[in-house]
Amino acid sequence: MNINDTLLHDIIQRDLLQQKVKDYVLEDKVTDSPTTIKVGVNETVYIAYLRVHTAAAFQLQFKSATQVVNYDEKTTALNDNGSTLQYYESQHITSHKGNIYVKNTGSVNFLLRYIIVKHQTKKA
Repeated sequence: MNINDTLLHDIIQRDLLQQKVKDYVLEDKVTDSPTTIKVGVNETVYIAYLRVHTAAAFQLQFKSATQVVNYDEKTTALNDNGSTLQYYESQHITSHKGNIYVKNTGSVNFLLRYIIVKHQTKKA
């Protein structure tokens, strides 16, 4: 487990304890350039990794009921290994409730890793 996965695990565990969740299922997803991520009523999505395949300026916005997160070439790390395959990436973890709508200015290709936590809250 790398540092980002450890941090992600700790954030999810903290949130589940705060919400008094007893039963849950985790789904680890990787997708290419989604425009919408469906999030159910008893679900939380944690975006854990973003990789943008471009050499030009870009803007991505992820908007849900609980958060708006913006990414561009200034807020992500450039991975330039000296070849033409440079890309920008972010391991900034964000959590979302409600569907996530992606605004992709410039129509860049990107890879997204996110975790869906499907849960039931404890009944009093």
